[in-house]
Amino acid sequence: MSFKTFEKLKVYSELIHGLTYKTGGVAELPFGDQHMGVLSCHYREQAWENVKHLMAHLSLEREVKALVCTEQVHRDHLVNFDLINQIPSTEGKFIESELPVYVLSETDGVFTHKKNCLLMTFYADCTPVYFYDPKKQACGMVHSGWKGTALKIAVSGAQFMVAEFESKLEDLVIVIGPSASKCCYEVDEIVLSAFQNHLDCFEKTRPGHYKMDMKTIIQKDLMAIGILENQIEISADCTLCQPELYFSHRRDAGNTGRMAAFMML
Repeated sequence: MSFKTFEKLKVYSELIHGLTYKTGGVAELPFGDQHMGVLSCHYREQAWENVKHLMAHLSLEREVKALVCTEQVHRDHLVNFDLINQIPSTEGKFIESELPVYVLSETDGVFTHKKNCLLMTFYADCTPVYFYDPKKQACGMVHSGWKGTALKIAVSGAQFMVAEFESKLEDLVIVIGPSASKCCYEVDEIVLSAFQNHLDCFEKTRPGHYKMDMKTIIQKDLMAIGILENQIEISADCTLCQPELYFSHRRDAGNTGRMAAFMML
């Protein structure tokens, strides 16, 4: 398996994390062999083989006891997996596994301080945002496309950590991961209109179209609630212009796979 890790999170030996790359898996697919989209509409079986391969790889270091996946809908619903018995979820009947598998319906962010539970969210241009509180031993991720970014889902994620785990904002370590970036991510007037407080993060390219710096918008929104710049790591990687590394829904006109962002205590 091949995956990217991040400097601010690598220092914590109790935390496993990463974002899978396009290649390095076991599936033979036309767009890349490390498709992880077990909730996608196609190639689910191949994706499950890759997910099992990843879990086997991670279990060499730490046993995986449960898999928790989000069924993302580009909104801002967040789940505390510690309360799994109190929230709507579906056991993963779409796959054969001795391991407990949970699918969180209509959920774009998942958090926990349960040990050995592998959290997994899925991407092909949207932004993964990772959260870790080393003092409270809690972690989580949110899936932030432009709609989620407009809803300030990353801010909601930070505030969720405070509410659910008694985290302090100054203790959070945050990573804004690879996604469609300002070099390539062109949007229209509809998207621009959702970010009237962040017009400085748009650059006009042609009539009615703009390059959008989604990562900086997320960073600014986090800093506006008191997160310090040195608490945040921003990946420079762009999913659109690095086809050797990443799937991209936009670049490949939908004929593509999904990367998986993952975290586990």
